[in-house]
Amino acid sequence: MREAMIHTDHLYRVAFHLAREVDAVEDLVQDTFVRAIESYRIFDPPTNMRAWLTNPPIARWKARQHPQDVANPASACRAR
Repeated sequence: MREAMIHTDHLYRVAFHLAREVDAVEDLVQDTFVRAIESYRIFDPPTNMRAWLTNPPIARWKARQHPQDVANPASACRAR
């Protein structure tokens, strides 16, 4: 899991780009590391660690901002 720590700055930049509020940024990054630790056993080493860590917070942020899209993905596609 040490290899994940080198991407901390990147995760903070991504989270700040999404949330723009310090508390929300810290929550996203902390949640990302907690989930990464819990899921590390399924990490496939050839996978890019940076991408593996970056995709979940982006998806969670989008789900928080657009909960109706998650509840009904078909309607979200039609609306766009």
